[in-house]
Amino acid sequence: MTMNYGSVAANMTMGSSTSSSFNDTEPASSLTISNTAMDRVVTYWYVMDNITIDRVVWWQGADTATGDSTCAYLMGYDVDASTGSTGGDLSNGTKLCSSSTVTNAGYEQAYYNQMTIHSANVDAGQVILFTFASDTVNSDYTLNATIKYHIR
Repeated sequence: MTMNYGSVAANMTMGSSTSSSFNDTEPASSLTISNTAMDRVVTYWYVMDNITIDRVVWWQGADTATGDSTCAYLMGYDVDASTGSTGGDLSNGTKLCSSSTVTNAGYEQAYYNQMTIHSANVDAGQVILFTFASDTVNSDYTLNATIKYHIR
């Protein structure tokens, strides 16, 4: 499974962080859509069968000569599948995988990272999100994540 969202997912917040501890703060465990459904649903991977994640790798590339310290998380959520006012809201977030901190020096090279798996099983009916953080705003980033999994 490869997910490439382009610029659509840029600047969507999934929690808060500070420059001194961004990799110590995991993404938010819930999300209320309110007025962002058009931007949010494109980033959802709705899981239709029970799966087990075997491996996650990702690449990043910066757009300027000065990079940032970066990290990523793969998160799993329960999703409200109703057609009411809470449809698409996420809850009970679980850290599935996390990366180490990458010290990105800028656009002169791409960076590869294999994530650590923390919780491999994802149940049918949940949503998976790949999240990314940087400690400053020196660069914008292009990301490519590949998820190897099997149906259980």
